[in-house]
Amino acid sequence: MGTMKTKHYVFQIFRAAFTDRLVLIIIVLMIASLFAVLPIKSCSNPGASGGGEAAALPAPVSMTG
Repeated sequence: MGTMKTKHYVFQIFRAAFTDRLVLIIIVLMIASLFAVLPIKSCSNPGASGGGEAAALPAPVSMTG
């Protein structure tokens, strides 16, 4: 009986770690999709394509600073 309990406990830990990793992957994909959509929107706007790309480049620098 003791081995079944530990196996269930290990499975619980694995499931919690897996769900945490899944949430992290979803968040990273959402952020990546946002950065992927921004240049597409600026390219579809011919007047602001140059300004849009110039404004998108310094964004990570302002976040770290």
